[in-house]
Amino acid sequence: MKHTIIKNGLFARLLTATLIALAIAINAHADWTTEGDVTTFTDYVGFSEDGTMYSGIVSLRMENVVDSGKIKIITTIVNIEPAPGFTYSIRKSGGVNGTVEIEFASATCSSRFSFLYKPGATKIDYGVMRCQ
Repeated sequence: MKHTIIKNGLFARLLTATLIALAIAINAHADWTTEGDVTTFTDYVGFSEDGTMYSGIVSLRMENVVDSGKIKIITTIVNIEPAPGFTYSIRKSGGVNGTVEIEFASATCSSRFSFLYKPGATKIDYGVMRCQ
């Protein structure tokens, strides 16, 4: 019984450390919601270097599934709302353990948003707006 408590204690500490690191890494404005096996993410992306402009708002849905005994995450794009004057192009649309990559562009500025959410890895590149 003591061995189990030690293992659970170690697991809990590792899990807590991982969640704290994730919370620090995630933009403070991001909206994360989890209901059962589904997590949604919504945030402004592609900010200018001074933080006064953004390229758009992205909403994604991640669903945990078990396939052949392995956990997989299906990521889908729910909504993309470009900022006024911007358009967007989907380069990668997610899927099973897949990356979402969206490019935003206006007449003078552009940015690229990248998102990967799979077992063991969460990588978000909000993209920096580059202007001519």
